[in-house]
Amino acid sequence: MNDVTTPDGRIFYWLANIPHARKDQSLTELAIWHSACVVCGGSFTVATPLEFSTSKAFGRKRCDEHKLTTQEVSSQWSKAVNASKAQKKAGSSK
Repeated sequence: MNDVTTPDGRIFYWLANIPHARKDQSLTELAIWHSACVVCGGSFTVATPLEFSTSKAFGRKRCDEHKLTTQEVSSQWSKAVNASKAQKKAGSSK
């Protein structure tokens, strides 16, 4: 498998394919990838289906130790929404 480069330049390196049993007990394989944490540089892994087109797993940027909490994610999202509203309001007053 080829390594995956995200739009922001991070690289996920393929490690292996592993067997996986779905909830319905049918068998498949998952691809295991590793990348570096943007905070500490430590390695973390993600799993994707073999036949992925784009996987949300490649959006991960941090190791387990540096993962954002739900509250931190909500706070960042709220700040981004408010900044967008303020920018639109400032642009419409011209």
